[in-house]
Amino acid sequence: MRLDAISVQVLWNRLVAIVDEAAQGLIRTAYTPSVKEYHDFCCAVFDVRADMLAHSTVTTAGFLGIVPEVMRNFLKTFPPETLNPGDVIITNDPWAASGHLIDISVASPIFHRDKLVGFTLCIVHHLDMGGRMSTLESKDMYEEGLKIPIMKLYESGRLNEAIFQFIRANIRVPEKVLGDLRAQLVANNVCTRGLVAMLEETGLEDLGELGAEITARSERSLRAK
Repeated sequence: MRLDAISVQVLWNRLVAIVDEAAQGLIRTAYTPSVKEYHDFCCAVFDVRADMLAHSTVTTAGFLGIVPEVMRNFLKTFPPETLNPGDVIITNDPWAASGHLIDISVASPIFHRDKLVGFTLCIVHHLDMGGRMSTLESKDMYEEGLKIPIMKLYESGRLNEAIFQFIRANIRVPEKVLGDLRAQLVANNVCTRGLVAMLEETGLEDLGELGAEITARSERSLRAK
């Protein structure tokens, strides 16, 4: 497929539609009002360089400033060459992801024809992470609750059940938090499926040329403003 000005715009809009579909999947399967009503989450898709290409439009803009860095921080621990289909990476480390422990970030690599073509990321503000309830009285991060370092929640499609067990043992409402976490997995799966379908339909091998054009246009637009 030749990427002229029209096809770039069409495919860029298609990427936005894909992450918005992922966001709707999250909303429909989540348990808590912070997701279903307040939309305190984000869904995004990245190319293999970890450049963000599209962000869900129905969600809070509060995550926008950190989302690109979250994906890069994931890849510092798990470089692209160490990832396999079915892997899922998780963290709520505020120094590597969003600003407090109650935000959990979940990312997945996307493969097309056995080739890594991008990543999908979903961040959700959860109901509880143990520790003090929502308060400004915490003196340090450790009072906020359970900290999850950057780890593989799934490895080649196999769940690391120990992570769920640690979360379940440390929070007040495990069925709701783990339910929202599973909803994040749904969102990432929807995004993965949508991106692979787009590549199949257009005949593109990867997001390289399209991603470079999107980031270049975005930079030119921002500098012009």
